[in-house]
Amino acid sequence: MLESFSTSTGQMLAQIEGIGTCLYQPKIVMAPGGTHAFVMCQGTGAQNSIAIVNLATQSVGAYARVQGGDPADIAISPNGKQFYLSTTKTGSGVSVLGGGPAPASTVQRPVYERPQVPAFAAHVSVPAGHLAISQDGKSLYVWDATTFGQPFYVVNTASLAVSTIDLPNGALASTMAVSPVGNVALLSAFTQSGGQPYYVLNTKTNEVTGTFPAPLFPPGTYPTFGSDVMAFSLDGTSVWSLGCNDNCNVVSGRSFPSGDTIAETSLGSGYNALAITF
Repeated sequence: MLESFSTSTGQMLAQIEGIGTCLYQPKIVMAPGGTHAFVMCQGTGAQNSIAIVNLATQSVGAYARVQGGDPADIAISPNGKQFYLSTTKTGSGVSVLGGGPAPASTVQRPVYERPQVPAFAAHVSVPAGHLAISQDGKSLYVWDATTFGQPFYVVNTASLAVSTIDLPNGALASTMAVSPVGNVALLSAFTQSGGQPYYVLNTKTNEVTGTFPAPLFPPGTYPTFGSDVMAFSLDGTSVWSLGCNDNCNVVSGRSFPSGDTIAETSLGSGYNALAITF
């Protein structure tokens, strides 16, 4: 069951049915304008699908089925015109949602009316991984933090041409946060020697322009990897990272671009966080 809450009062507004059969709901992205939400679904029932939630009716209007694999990550362009899906296993890569309509696959909830949904209009054969999009929507970044040696890919969203970005000293991307201000992003990386540097990326030129101080986590706690475990504040003046030991329960904040420490907060030993968002 997916629940929606008021951001002003904290009260639950609705329980959105149609997603409760998912074993995991690892990521939710909002369409610009707040009309729809896309929920990445892994598990039973509506497994291997993207649930498209109409936020006006607080209901699932359609499912976009993933064929031949599992959803690995999802992202939406800043203008809301492209939706990207990274898949694992058979046919792994990145698919672009757009183009002509196609019927949604049958799901095990016939009570729901499922209208036509757009088809996946293109497929890019790069190793599946995490996704991020530049502020202008022209670059889609793809990285696989679970397989050492995978490069940091960038896909031109107009031509779908794929290239790689070389990080200094052979470092490999583990986490990326795109600032809402300017043409800048922050990369958390790791090296074969065990180092975990942070780099500043110019998202206009796709070049590394400098370094950034890594969080001062407690001993034994390290930055984790993913697409939503590091995030900029809404004004772009601070960046926040999630740290893990047995559980992911430490959040560290630094001013940007100075790198000054703002706070380090422990969520408690019994807490295991999955994402940071603003």
